[in-house]
Amino acid sequence: MNISHPGGNLYHRQEVNAGDWLKKAHQRLAAHRETASLEAQALLAETLGKPRAWVLAHPEAVLSSTHQATLEMKLRRLEQGEPLPYILGHWEFYGLDFAVTPDVLIPRPETELLVSHALGWLDKMASTPAPIHAIDVGAGSGCIAVVLAKHQPRLQITAVDFSWSALLVARQNIARHQVENQVSLVNGDLMTCFSKGGIFELICANLPYIPSDRLPSLAVSRHEPTAALDGGVKGFQLIERLVWQSQARLTDRGLLLIEIDHTQRDLVMALAKQVFPDAETIIYSDLSGAARLVSIQRNPA
Repeated sequence: MNISHPGGNLYHRQEVNAGDWLKKAHQRLAAHRETASLEAQALLAETLGKPRAWVLAHPEAVLSSTHQATLEMKLRRLEQGEPLPYILGHWEFYGLDFAVTPDVLIPRPETELLVSHALGWLDKMASTPAPIHAIDVGAGSGCIAVVLAKHQPRLQITAVDFSWSALLVARQNIARHQVENQVSLVNGDLMTCFSKGGIFELICANLPYIPSDRLPSLAVSRHEPTAALDGGVKGFQLIERLVWQSQARLTDRGLLLIEIDHTQRDLVMALAKQVFPDAETIIYSDLSGAARLVSIQRNPA
């Protein structure tokens, strides 16, 4: 005799294996997520506590009702457009894993261009035994400061952000990667928090640089913190302020690295010529060919 049980969700009582779940998840996500398969695999791997390769190699693995319920909740969040890193609670950047929340910008591959140039410059500085002093302005999750500290043990870097909520995430990431002795956190508006001192060999920043009038049309604005995206008119307000502040904070042979929007090449070149007329200024492009990074070095060797 078959006995039915009214109420409840039959989906959660059925035996579902990993392979079946991935197929159904892909079908639900494919219409509005460009990387539906990868995101479904990431959700399943995170929920099961297994590497993605394991999930793909074990399509026969049976999902418990608890796993099914958790996956359903996460899948609905994806369907509503929430970014995968916020659902997972962490994201990889430059080979390291970072905690992320909606209080911070999600680390992006484009920003690895800034990190690569900073590390290349730090390697050249490695011949001197003295500590190297740097600052990460608009630190967010702390990913830039942490990566630089992990790769250069002599680096002492200050991570500044105006958002206390962002600094709490950064503190978590600093502890996660055990660089507490190298990275210090400061709550402040760019570099105005340093009334005295505060001279740096390296100043790097990934500030809000999207023009205000362009922001509403971007999907990113619906979930990531507006304050970490909105750069004001032409997206250049904070960048301009930082470049002027750097005039008094950058050492004689120091390096200033700022991530920029592709529309700001001419603006930043003109500003650099005005503020640092004798410096070497170079614009670097990202993998898509768009202008993404300005490098301003005083008195390059």
